[in-house]
Amino acid sequence: MDCRKTLGLGLCLLMGAAGCSHNVMMGPSLPPEQANKAPAPAPVQMLPPGAVVRKAAEQPPRTPHASTCVALGDWAAAEANAPDISDTKRQEKREQARQAYRRALSIDPHYLPAYESLASLYGALKDHAHAVATYRQAAEMFPKEPRVFYELGRCYGGYKEWEPAIQSLARAVELDPENRQYVDTLGWMQARVGRYDESLATFRKVHDIAEAHYRLALMLDHLQQPELCKQQLQAAVEKDPHLERAKALLAKLNEAPASAVQRAAFTESAKPQLTDATPAAEQPPATPTPVTPPPARRGRVIILPPPPPISTQYEAGAPSPHEGE
Repeated sequence: MDCRKTLGLGLCLLMGAAGCSHNVMMGPSLPPEQANKAPAPAPVQMLPPGAVVRKAAEQPPRTPHASTCVALGDWAAAEANAPDISDTKRQEKREQARQAYRRALSIDPHYLPAYESLASLYGALKDHAHAVATYRQAAEMFPKEPRVFYELGRCYGGYKEWEPAIQSLARAVELDPENRQYVDTLGWMQARVGRYDESLATFRKVHDIAEAHYRLALMLDHLQQPELCKQQLQAAVEKDPHLERAKALLAKLNEAPASAVQRAAFTESAKPQLTDATPAAEQPPATPTPVTPPPARRGRVIILPPPPPISTQYEAGAPSPHEGE
């Protein structure tokens, strides 16, 4: 039995050696100088029998994914915002972005980023009508998506269309009542149109009572309503005596009248320039500027002069105490 195994193993080894020698047989080698000049062997293409080879131009067009189109549009929109681009090139890039977003919607009408990017592009183009229409289409397609209504409300608010803006923001807050960005924007908008009680109630959804009064006061300060602003600040300080922001703004408002008088006292009125064609006698008289005399000293007591009359405080065209803040 061992002899048979040994004989079989020997035959296998002989057959393997014969096969290996057959596979590695090569033609006669060429000299090195001729081997470098020899043409390269043609590549062997392993194709199944009956395979049909088509060129790339003959391939049927492939429909891209909607996300690919949006990515292309976002790239073109970013290129349009480059600082060193010409107006013509900027217009071309934005049109390329618009077509890419439209292509994405034609491929997948339920792809929300395409609506958002397209509406944002219309906003950059100052095309308010198309921006609103795009957001409204998205709101109809996604009635449970709060950020669509939030962006729609901001779009309305940018053009001071307060009523539809408040309605859209209220819908966003209804869908996501814990989102502080949505709540604060709605609160600012309500205060902007004079709905102070509604604004305070809206701020109370995510802030304590002191912070709600303070945020309402900020909008009143922006609207140059100092007395109403002081009332809200005082209420905020009463609820939270440690609210330093409210205390600082209240102190600033209490000092506003004195600073306004001082600003008016140092503002020169505009004087008409004399020309050769107009004699000096025909020039209109310049409005006198109120000048505060220096304080008179009597021993150690300093007596401050009275402020100028109220009617002359703004004759020189001095800005309002809250203007520019």
